[in-house]
Amino acid sequence: MDKVTTKDLLLSTKDKLSAIQEQLNELRALTYIAGDKNIDHVRYVLQTTYEKPELDCVVEWNNRRLKGIINNILLRMNLYIHGRESGKVLRDNNGNSYIDIYEYYLGILDGNQDKFRQIADKVLNDRFVLEFLANKRGTHWLQEDGIVRSMELFPSDIHINGVDAGVNYHTSDNTASFMSSGDDRLTDELLYELLNAELDRERLSNYQMQYIESSPSISKEIIIPRFCSYERRIDFGLEEDDKRLSLIIK
Repeated sequence: MDKVTTKDLLLSTKDKLSAIQEQLNELRALTYIAGDKNIDHVRYVLQTTYEKPELDCVVEWNNRRLKGIINNILLRMNLYIHGRESGKVLRDNNGNSYIDIYEYYLGILDGNQDKFRQIADKVLNDRFVLEFLANKRGTHWLQEDGIVRSMELFPSDIHINGVDAGVNYHTSDNTASFMSSGDDRLTDELLYELLNAELDRERLSNYQMQYIESSPSISKEIIIPRFCSYERRIDFGLEEDDKRLSLIIK
């Protein structure tokens, strides 16, 4: 490939990222939370900013409980102390997984330990995670003089960040959001530029280039409808077949 675009990166990685997110969702289903009514649900986040990938468990609190109501008030007042609702997934001396969090009562039951460990190890030792997502390989592909400031890949989302607008592709439900960071109009031309901007090949490893080039999906066309809007956000549903990915305005 002579050049790599944001479109190439999105199309070649979105299915793999979605599969990783599904595995993280399986971990959520294996987590015991019934003993703490302050918990609405939990989600697992893959952290790739360290020497080795790690997993964090994040609590989404119950807004109907007193603790959740107080937390929401503190958030609105900018007084909430972040970090108490998340904890790292660690292993004890017996190899059992536990969550390093003290604000909430949750954990992995004995009957779920083996399956939880198998899924967690599969995610953390996945070659794509180790050689494509890890920050030591680069999760930001900057285009200094172009419209794209950065592109970031996460199991749950793909972010394309421009100067005055950005695109988020959501892997969990195959939808996308186009958002303005200023007062400029959101147009199909601007979205096209964001989705077809050239990225810096020097920031891509040999493994990343091989992964992108070997993907049959990069030949697909992304179909963008005509639009011009002063709204700050436009949401899209997506329809996909073997030849194209079509964006449908919601």
